[in-house]
Amino acid sequence: MKIIGNNIKRIRELKNLSQEYVANNLGISQSAYSRRELGMVKTDADMLKDIAEILEVTVDDVIHFHEKNLFGKK
Repeated sequence: MKIIGNNIKRIRELKNLSQEYVANNLGISQSAYSRRELGMVKTDADMLKDIAEILEVTVDDVIHFHEKNLFGKK
């Protein structure tokens, strides 16, 4: 859980998006979203898909995050 949350956070920060922006697009509070990034709350498959869409990456990009891979894509 914590690795996925950390990957989400890193991608979000690299894209210069705020937690509030992502949370608003998910329809949840910023604090609820923050707990996901911290790995305090499990992110189920549907939520992970929604987060990936907001971040404009694939679920696979989130799971296997590496900066080189993210920015090497078209």
